[in-house]
Amino acid sequence: AQLEAEEAGGEVLVHRVAEGVEIEGGEPFTWTLPDAATIAEYDRLAIDLRVDCPGAGHPYGVACGEWDTIASIWLCTTPDCSEPNKRRIVKWITPYSSPGRWLIDITPELLALAEGGELTFVSAHGDNDVGAYTYKYTVDLRFGSAEDGLRPIASEPLVVDGNYGWDANYHMLWNEFLVTPPAGTERVELVAQISGHGAANGSNCGEFCTFHHEFSILGTAFGHEYKMENVDRCAEHVVDGVTPNQGGTWFYDRSSWCPGWTIEAWSADVSATLDVGSENTISYSSWWGNQLPPTGGGATMDARVELVYFGAP
Repeated sequence: AQLEAEEAGGEVLVHRVAEGVEIEGGEPFTWTLPDAATIAEYDRLAIDLRVDCPGAGHPYGVACGEWDTIASIWLCTTPDCSEPNKRRIVKWITPYSSPGRWLIDITPELLALAEGGELTFVSAHGDNDVGAYTYKYTVDLRFGSAEDGLRPIASEPLVVDGNYGWDANYHMLWNEFLVTPPAGTERVELVAQISGHGAANGSNCGEFCTFHHEFSILGTAFGHEYKMENVDRCAEHVVDGVTPNQGGTWFYDRSSWCPGWTIEAWSADVSATLDVGSENTISYSSWWGNQLPPTGGGATMDARVELVYFGAP
């Protein structure tokens, strides 16, 4: 009802790119966006993502992926999507044996999608070791206007899209970052998408543990704690978008995500800390709970962290 009211009031441009279309993981597909001139009129972008199971009937498990897995839609720059450094447009976690629907703010992707028209994408939504699954997509892109009138004008990667193995020295994979905000920058956001998966030897990290990520800019720290809470936390977040009534242990809390939901992404306004037009140094640190877990094992951090620069159109 809220989305319909926004559309009826002219607050957003709703552009449907897929309606009940079956998409197989790993196979390229095309979506037709508004043209570049239309996209340039808007400052904000959200995706209304409905992912259903192919086929008909219950239980959903007959046609849906059995496990919760990292799901992504990547923008391709080659027809076969073979390039190694594709841009991840959206990330979520598939439900256990169930369809789902999520509304996700992807405003920074206005930069990647700026040319509009027919673009090529590829989805990743495997079922652990079983292989890629096919899901039925209905997708609306929702273009809107920011209250301050600022839109993304550039972005700068710190931690590039990747699934990184980790131990006590995970953050040491990166040296200090050197960044120079471009001319015309009026606001800078640190935007982080980090989710922990698997378990290190002798530990429930990184899926089931509290961990903290911190970026320090010229001595000022910006951090976020992904905190393990009560065991039923994912069930309690159904009101916020977690898919209800899944199979498996969907209701258990995870430290940065829930099955059938978007991940716990976070951002921070770092405008007052950075010097526009000058080189700035950013350092990264991380830690887990009150002690570091044992090294080794199958734990990973699926992460992307970047600075997004906003300015006047």
